[in-house]
Amino acid sequence: MKKTITFSKAGTSYIAKKLHEAVSIPLRMLFTAAGATANEENELYSLNGIEEITPQQMLAIYTRKEAIDNLDLPHALEGCSIRTILPCLQPVGERLDSRPLNGKRTFAGSSIEVVKFGNGQEIDSCDETHAMPTTQLAGTFSGCSALHTIYPMNLKHVNHIGSDTFEGCAALKEVRLCALGAAVRLCHSPQVSYQSLLYAVTNSSNGGFEITLHPATYRYLMTMERAPASVGGTESEWAALQTEGEKKNIAFNTTQFYILTAKEWLGVSGVAVQDEEIVFEQKNAVIENDTLFLFY
Repeated sequence: MKKTITFSKAGTSYIAKKLHEAVSIPLRMLFTAAGATANEENELYSLNGIEEITPQQMLAIYTRKEAIDNLDLPHALEGCSIRTILPCLQPVGERLDSRPLNGKRTFAGSSIEVVKFGNGQEIDSCDETHAMPTTQLAGTFSGCSALHTIYPMNLKHVNHIGSDTFEGCAALKEVRLCALGAAVRLCHSPQVSYQSLLYAVTNSSNGGFEITLHPATYRYLMTMERAPASVGGTESEWAALQTEGEKKNIAFNTTQFYILTAKEWLGVSGVAVQDEEIVFEQKNAVIENDTLFLFY
């Protein structure tokens, strides 16, 4: 005789809960073992300073774990919908600098927010053994509009940084470039912090290169404008940073900026008019609303 078993609403809810636990508990164990922190109250996760990561977002991060462990990452995470990455597999006693990163367009066009490779990485560590070694930076973070933090990367063996490496990184605030020795363009990032630039200059491997800044950042550097608290640095600290850069033969420039009002630029050394065009140290310039703009 065929029997039909029915469940009450409470019984159905109980079964659904048990089925959910049967799936979620093993996943939670995997995620936490890989480095994430679970919130038992709401089933959300925290990782690399990002809170309220949903189980679905965490699963997307976890499925890219193998690629991060291998560290051979050209195009590996390009266009991915992930908020951050799990720390790469780092056996006990093995230094982070033992396996370099090929970063050609690794995260390009992705929704990455924080890039942190090592378990023990600290944001302001200047120890090269705890900075992610890199062999190539070409379009690595291009189009990453949500990216705001990059933990130390060791650029000792990078002789060229692609002009599009940080292109479109409008939210970038904290970026730590250790052993920087090549020109880098941060002109798409108006929120780059004073601490990021101080770190780059202080820990540079050699001089003779340029750092191209967003016009707003350049104005802070030239003490034309006081930096907001979110960017940091007092006027005297920004002035000292410029001086330190000069000592190390590191030049700061920008893509477009105002330098002097129309009343001020007349008679200034290095300013001339050639064929009805203003020239300032051989760079083109125009005047708009009594403000002199230079174009690089």
